Amino acid sequence: MIDLTESLERMNQIEMQDKALKDISWTQSHVVRAPLANLLGFIYLLEENIDTGLSDKEIIDHIGASAKRLDEIIRDIVSKTN
Repeated sequence: MIDLTESLERMNQIEMQDKALKDISWTQSHVVRAPLANLLGFIYLLEENIDTGLSDKEIIDHIGASAKRLDEIIRDIVSKTN
């Protein structure tokens, strides 16, 4: 008789790691992109001095909010890897 307990535990651990990696990959490809796109867009507006009806201060506030959101997402990704 062969004890498969250790092999089954190892397979379960690999499946859990695979799921975590898929979650992280999805988060990076979808969730991280939104605040990053916002940052790039607002920076472009400032660099090109495009009239948006917003003051530079308002645009900088939006940049700050997007940066904070991106930081939260990255922290969440890091916590999932632990």
